[in-house]
Amino acid sequence: MEHLINQSSPKNKKKMKRTKNFIVNLWIAFVIVFFTAIRTEGQIIKVSILADPTSDNAVPLSGTFATGTGTINFQFTLDGGTATGNWGLSGCSVSPCPVVFDNASTGAAHITVPSTATQISFDVNVSGGTIERHVTINFRNPVDFVLVLDKSGSMSSSSGTTTRWEALKTAVGAFVEKFEEWKVDGDRISITYFHSVVENGFGTPANSFIDIRTTPAPSSNSQISTSLQPPNGPAGSTAMGEGMLDAKTKLLPVVANRTRIELLFTDGYQNSGRLVDDATGTKLSDNTPINEGSPGIRIYTIGIIPAGAIPGVLNAIASNNNGKFFNTQEGSEATFKNDFTNTFKQILSTSSPQILGTYRGKANGPSHLDSATFTCNQGVSKLIFELYSPGRLQVGFEKDGKTVVPSRVRSGPGYFIYVFNFPHSDITIKPGGKWKVKMVIPGVDVAVANTANRSFTYDVTAIADDHLFEYPSSLGSQKFKPGDDLKPGIKLSLLKKEVTNAHVDFILLKPGQTLGNLLATTNISINAATGPDTSSAGIRKYEQLLNDPAFLAKMLPKEQSFNLSHTGQGNYGSTSIKLDTSGVYRVIFLISDTLSNGDIIQRREEQTLYVQFDDIDIASSNPVLAGSGTQWTLTIRPMTKQKLFVGPAFHQVFNLTSSGIALKNVIDVGDGSYELKLEGDPSSNVDLTLLGVPVYTGKLSNINSHSGGGSIIDKIRNWLAEHGIPEWLFWLFLILLLLFIIWLFRRKK
Repeated sequence: MEHLINQSSPKNKKKMKRTKNFIVNLWIAFVIVFFTAIRTEGQIIKVSILADPTSDNAVPLSGTFATGTGTINFQFTLDGGTATGNWGLSGCSVSPCPVVFDNASTGAAHITVPSTATQISFDVNVSGGTIERHVTINFRNPVDFVLVLDKSGSMSSSSGTTTRWEALKTAVGAFVEKFEEWKVDGDRISITYFHSVVENGFGTPANSFIDIRTTPAPSSNSQISTSLQPPNGPAGSTAMGEGMLDAKTKLLPVVANRTRIELLFTDGYQNSGRLVDDATGTKLSDNTPINEGSPGIRIYTIGIIPAGAIPGVLNAIASNNNGKFFNTQEGSEATFKNDFTNTFKQILSTSSPQILGTYRGKANGPSHLDSATFTCNQGVSKLIFELYSPGRLQVGFEKDGKTVVPSRVRSGPGYFIYVFNFPHSDITIKPGGKWKVKMVIPGVDVAVANTANRSFTYDVTAIADDHLFEYPSSLGSQKFKPGDDLKPGIKLSLLKKEVTNAHVDFILLKPGQTLGNLLATTNISINAATGPDTSSAGIRKYEQLLNDPAFLAKMLPKEQSFNLSHTGQGNYGSTSIKLDTSGVYRVIFLISDTLSNGDIIQRREEQTLYVQFDDIDIASSNPVLAGSGTQWTLTIRPMTKQKLFVGPAFHQVFNLTSSGIALKNVIDVGDGSYELKLEGDPSSNVDLTLLGVPVYTGKLSNINSHSGGGSIIDKIRNWLAEHGIPEWLFWLFLILLLLFIIWLFRRKK
């Protein structure tokens, strides 16, 4: 394939076709220096408008900078022509306008930097207003950002073609590279690792934060990459709560006009230190809060394991701390790399970036050829293509059928990021239009797990720097249970004006089955616990079953698609969607809008949500209290009113409130049943909950009276659920049996 950029040779990005005419070359160089997108170069922002009467003059300019004090200088320039009159401003969104000309004849100006986050827009013109551009400048607070990363022993587990730890290194590397592309002055980053203990990623606590930067060397990405390398690696148990407490400490005291953000990543089971074990996700097991100060820390969470309590805990942490929650659905742990990209978009969503679309490909050998097409709109100042691939691919780009070379290529183990800045060095290349990413496997030197077949999966994501199109979304709530209504909605605006003619699709990927019930009713011999990072019987059972294709098939999500209609003022929504299955859901908004000038806007917004199990049916849960004196054991197999087992791996989120008896320990048996070890007076009144859902309230010694309760129909249903037999199949069998008996009776007559 022609015009391919070998990822192993980023220097090839400088190869491009140029005219041999020396005068034209000088003109191109002039445009590169005085480029049409707003950009920081020291303290000078150069902003250009084109002298030619093309539609480019209608393309707004935008950029994002840090709040603070002082001024930033502007130098307005006219490309490809001569200004015959003074420069001017009009339509400023702020009064008095903070943008002031120091010399209207030369285009020299400055802006007074605001102390709080805001957006300032205005029109700039020259030569009496015959040539104009709209300018939008966003000021956001600098970010103090802490990565809270799980490096427990389970992170050495396999994740597709690599380990979870190696996949995490890839995800973090690409995340920081993107942050460097979207940084403003003052952004800082830190790493907290947690395993049996907590470690600071950059050595001593005095060096907790580093600046997010590309220069001076070493860059923030190179420092973080060094931190993730050996001898650092998976070891020990999982003290997630202690890691979150360490991150909170780093983010104190509160500094005015700085945003505090925490991103928590874990592969599951907490087994060390103080736990985050309640339904609110706001405190540790000893009631120490995980958040402090005003405004509070925004906490985002990414998880791998969809089984047991951890998705509910991670969802609670994010929901109650002004963040977003992401979790894999069916055991494809490697997909969390894409969740780092989704989280990156969410963290900086008020000031760009925006995801145009995603593509997943499957390499199939040395003759493999593939391509993905994305549509970008005008008004974008940066476009990047992020590639996650365990094997080596050669990648090339076409824009509207013309070969184009990236402005910059970033890379690390398992990822490549191709950056296109605008204006591009080829000034004929504009952001608006169709972009094709072309991929081919090179003939030799392919670093993949199976070099014989050269078979691997790769992901491509297109991300734009666009401050003009906005699309905040909502799901109607952050806490769900079966029977609740999901009410997706999204509001579209361009340059603060409502977008009313867009097409919005909403895709719901719901669990194929209730995972807890599936685990409870699947009978296998569970491996014994080994090593310091000991997991519960339920989690060990889940991880064993991931090797069973039949089990995986039952977990695969089911897709539903809905069209969101315009309901007025740029809002799009649909009729309520009934949620009938508990577990981790993934939702996707697909946005497409064709503007009056033919420009096309396409966006993809992806989130996950957690639907908690239904209310507990205590009679169907067969509680049995046994013991003597002050030592008691409550055995219970929680079942919901849907007649589904809650399932295993929820033992850490049982909570018992009582003045006379205490909950000392909970044992996860692995089949959805639990042994609660209690100490005290059994005649005490108790309030027993499971992840905040009421289980039993009353005198504990009376709980046995509820065991085995319910009608004969309830008992039949319980037996069917316990043995994994669909209820409809049982009743069909009874009907057929009755018909057979009637048939026999009539034959005898």
